[in-house]
Amino acid sequence: MGQKEKKYQAGFSLVEACIAAALSLLVGIIAHRFYRDSFHTYSQQEQIEERNQNANFTVNKLVELMQQAGSGLPDSGWATLVCSPGVLTLGSNPTGAQQFIGNNPVLMKFIKIDDATRYKSSSSPMLTPTHVLVDYAVAKVTEKFQIDTNFNSLGFSKGLKFNVNGADSLCLVTAVNLDVGDVVYGYREDQYLLVGDTLMVRPNGSAARQMVLAENIDSLGFTFRDKNGNATTAWNAMRSVSISVRAKTAKPDPRIPKPGFHKITLPMNVILRNKV
Repeated sequence: MGQKEKKYQAGFSLVEACIAAALSLLVGIIAHRFYRDSFHTYSQQEQIEERNQNANFTVNKLVELMQQAGSGLPDSGWATLVCSPGVLTLGSNPTGAQQFIGNNPVLMKFIKIDDATRYKSSSSPMLTPTHVLVDYAVAKVTEKFQIDTNFNSLGFSKGLKFNVNGADSLCLVTAVNLDVGDVVYGYREDQYLLVGDTLMVRPNGSAARQMVLAENIDSLGFTFRDKNGNATTAWNAMRSVSISVRAKTAKPDPRIPKPGFHKITLPMNVILRNKV
């Protein structure tokens, strides 16, 4: 009689099944933590890169503005750059508009100028002179007058009149007593300030027209110095400025103490080019 072969059905015991389940759970936990940590690291790295870009952009923009301060404007009798708590006010003559007065003394609202295009409204609100500075030849304090951009009659458009013979004209809101040798400069005065953690610019101080320059800027610092390196707030004495920009990540990092933002501070020393 032949011997019958016994067939055994292979399978997992309860203990083996429990061990397999435990190992699967452990692998899943490790994979989840690895993914979570990787995602967190990637997310924070993105925010840090964006923070660095904001900080560098802000520093470079402020350096550019500081080096342009006073360009094409009278250096005496007028504070072109004023730093008050929370607000940097910067005067400029972006189009280089300038007119020498050769007339006899007279009270003038309509001023004859050589080239009205220097005062012409531009598509960019940051390139449009909206005022004039009058630098008097006699011992008088430099004054600011507004261009009457609402004057649109007698051949004027937005306070400017272009003539084919080249005798253009400029209309002011109020009349000014000009004399031979006085100089009229195109002028605008913009404000730069932090609103929360956003760096804003207000063209000609207009909050209604303010624009965003950079986000997540934690703080700004300015120290103006004279030729001897002493701190000063007087425009006439300023020769350089120390700028400090502190930027932060857009979102806090839950893994570091509150408030949890990654911050960076960028310092910069700038020679005021138009004051050397």
